[in-house]
Amino acid sequence: MIVGPHGTGKSTLLDALQKDFLTRFPDIPVMHQRFSRTPDSVRGHRVSTSAWPRDSIVILDGYEQVSLWSRWWIQGVSWQKRIRLLVTAHQPLRSFDLLWRTSVDKQSAEWIVKHMLQLSNEEDVEATLPLLLSSKEWSDSRARHGENIRETLFDMYDWWHSRKR
Repeated sequence: MIVGPHGTGKSTLLDALQKDFLTRFPDIPVMHQRFSRTPDSVRGHRVSTSAWPRDSIVILDGYEQVSLWSRWWIQGVSWQKRIRLLVTAHQPLRSFDLLWRTSVDKQSAEWIVKHMLQLSNEEDVEATLPLLLSSKEWSDSRARHGENIRETLFDMYDWWHSRKR
């Protein structure tokens, strides 16, 4: 189980792990399902365990949003079919071992921003990074969103592009 607050990288970590599983274990089927609180998704929280092959890996992102009855069913089917479950949630859940707890501190937030600037082909990352991280907008957004780096990055994207115009 991977646990952490909103926007701290649980889904991103799962995506990386899924790619790693597919490379390391090419003969093991990997299934992946995301759950969210959007109205369309809530209706789709019925999990079709019949499609899960025996001895597979099933990744369930947002597991706490699945009903208790569905969780019980999922765990029974996974035990019966010898399926390994990897789930995310905001808080630890009984019957799952905690594998990783995501969090975003100052150092990891700075690393993420630097990496994103590099990916965006920013011409002078070393000059841009301190400008962005010392801005009032950055500190206000971090204070408003706490560990949720995703929301801070959304704020900063808008701020950064408005400055470049």
